[in-house]
Amino acid sequence: MRKKKLKKVEQKNDYTQIIQELQNISENEFIKNHSVFSDDLLKIIQRISDLSFNMAIVGEFSSGKSTFLNALIGKDILKHGAKETTATITEIVNIADCKANDLFDVNYLDGNFEKDLPLELLEEYSSTSSINHSVANEIERVTIKTHVIDSEYPVSFIDTPGLNGVADHHKAKTIEQVKQAHACIYLLQVRGISQSDINFIRYISNYQHNIIFVQNFIDELKELEGENPEEKIAEQKRILKEKVFYDFPQIKYDIVGISARKALIARDETIKEYNKKNIDDVCRERLYAESRFDDVISLIERIMEQNYKECIQQKDSIAIAKNILCQLLDIFKTRGDREAKEWESTPEARVSRGYERIKLSLIENKIAYQKKIFNLVEAESDNIRKRSKNKIETDLETLIDTIKSHIDKIATIDEFEAFIKNNSASSKLNSGVSEVEIQSNQLMDAGFENLICNAILRIKEYTGGELNKSVVPKFVSEGIKGNDSFQNFAQEENEIIKLTKEIANVNAELDMQKKKKTELESQLTSIDSNIRNKQNQIQQKEIQKKWEITSLGEQPDALTKYREETYYENRGGLGILDALLGPKERTRSVPYRDDTNQQQWKKRKSDIETRFSHEENKIRAESRLLANRLQEYKDEIKHYELLDPKKAEEIRSTRALIDAKIKEVEEKRKKAQYEYLKTLKVDLIDDLRMYLFQRENVCDCIIRNFEEVFLNGKDRAMKIVMSLFNISFEERVDALECLIANRDSFENI
Repeated sequence: MRKKKLKKVEQKNDYTQIIQELQNISENEFIKNHSVFSDDLLKIIQRISDLSFNMAIVGEFSSGKSTFLNALIGKDILKHGAKETTATITEIVNIADCKANDLFDVNYLDGNFEKDLPLELLEEYSSTSSINHSVANEIERVTIKTHVIDSEYPVSFIDTPGLNGVADHHKAKTIEQVKQAHACIYLLQVRGISQSDINFIRYISNYQHNIIFVQNFIDELKELEGENPEEKIAEQKRILKEKVFYDFPQIKYDIVGISARKALIARDETIKEYNKKNIDDVCRERLYAESRFDDVISLIERIMEQNYKECIQQKDSIAIAKNILCQLLDIFKTRGDREAKEWESTPEARVSRGYERIKLSLIENKIAYQKKIFNLVEAESDNIRKRSKNKIETDLETLIDTIKSHIDKIATIDEFEAFIKNNSASSKLNSGVSEVEIQSNQLMDAGFENLICNAILRIKEYTGGELNKSVVPKFVSEGIKGNDSFQNFAQEENEIIKLTKEIANVNAELDMQKKKKTELESQLTSIDSNIRNKQNQIQQKEIQKKWEITSLGEQPDALTKYREETYYENRGGLGILDALLGPKERTRSVPYRDDTNQQQWKKRKSDIETRFSHEENKIRAESRLLANRLQEYKDEIKHYELLDPKKAEEIRSTRALIDAKIKEVEEKRKKAQYEYLKTLKVDLIDDLRMYLFQRENVCDCIIRNFEEVFLNGKDRAMKIVMSLFNISFEERVDALECLIANRDSFENI
């Protein structure tokens, strides 16, 4: 149960200019009219300006938030239980003076304020069980002023209502508080991260880049199918990595397991019993060590120190502001300048009633305009179809003439065989057919592009509006699927190339894994050394503790001392002297037991043991963090070691598949060459012409495929044009309505 003194470091960065720029942006009329942006910018400005460090405590109700904060304070002052309790924002402001009185202030939603109330009244202002207040609807926040940690940094911890609470406005209040905080402590129920947690964490990650996850109730894990804290933490880490932060690389987060209940019992000396048994100092020390509460304290202190060294609260806030401004930029880009241009035309136009007549005329003629646009697309599509078909037939005839001219130049059989062996004919035919298909596609695409451009001009003519270029999609057809008889090997060769690339990628991945493994092994050595150092520190502390106790010497025995005591004795005789003079006064020495030195010796010994226990708990907490990191690195190394043979086997298997594919392609190529040679020797020219123009020929095949692609292209072009017409029509109507509204405003001035 240690306290660490954090020394304050002066921050040198000046964010005045950034704050001023954000304030200027927030004055934009559009932003002022959209509270979702103006409120977020205001909160970001407050976060950058705020010199204190605020940590929001978040989690579903019954996750132990209030118990956690009570453990931080060391006093059981916040209401907690199995049912929903907290109904408003509760802020704990750290006071450096540990002897100051614990008080709280109340901020009401109506603006009223109460100050320095005694903590005994806290439940009435913060709990759902309040009798005199509807807390969720009346009270904005309560601010408790107490000593939490020994720190020169201004820091506060904010307990937010449970995310799944039944009281009104809970989630909204929590989100608002998260937006203003500089870091977040997210408490998890004993079951761990739920789907609702995942959804909420991903949402607040837009506003919060430093999160400590606290798996509470680790003392209850033994009841859940043999789970232990280490396994639970490892499971939650995996969920966070794979389901929550897989696309949030900027988020910095850690997770620890604690028992807030045990930590509170250990720290609050007013709690006298645990499990129906009385608690002594030894029991408190044991409970605090079992709670692992120093693990989360260490993380809090690390974030605070990092913040005041690196200004993370300002830098993270600026990064979040940039995200908001990027969203605004996208919105402004989609808005167009059309309304402004039309409004700035002439004073006569702004006050003219002609806008209403234009709008009515536009609406009345919408169907007629749509029909004209439809007819335009139909007519120009027919022209595209005719031109493309004619070009296919003409280009194929030209291809045959070209090949024939090459064959006519062959003078001997050897030259013919060489011509066939070199695949000159098939190559020329294949490349020629491909060129016909390409040119046909280009002609068709160009035709549809031109069609869309003509339609846009007609749309502008009909609607009188301008189309933003960003909303006009580029027309790309599916392409004509020609006969691929001369491309039998392209697929296999591409597959071989693909497999070769896969091997290269796997090799690269394997190298990267080996490099990462080497780095992890190096870090293992460092961490292991640190753990041994921590163990040595504990041994040294134990030796020093024994030495200091030995220095006290043996426990002194209680002393027997004497004090004088007065008593009275009869004088004797017949009692005459006693009657005249009274009893005779005498004194005697009486022994008594003095254990003052013994008690002082016991107190000095207890102080030594308590001090060393605090220091050892701190070192053990740091050792646990190091051990967790060590195990995490070992798990990663083990993962890489398991992957290595798998990747090697994957490479061997892929190489064998490549060899088989290469052999198969070579055999197919030899067979194809032989078949082509035998066939082309008979009558090469006739076969080529038959291939292109007779029976199930290439020409008909290309034209059939062209017809299919053409119809798809025509349908796509029609959808694009009609969509552009609707966009232009709606934007023009919106622009006219805007101008009419502005005119009405102008006339009312």
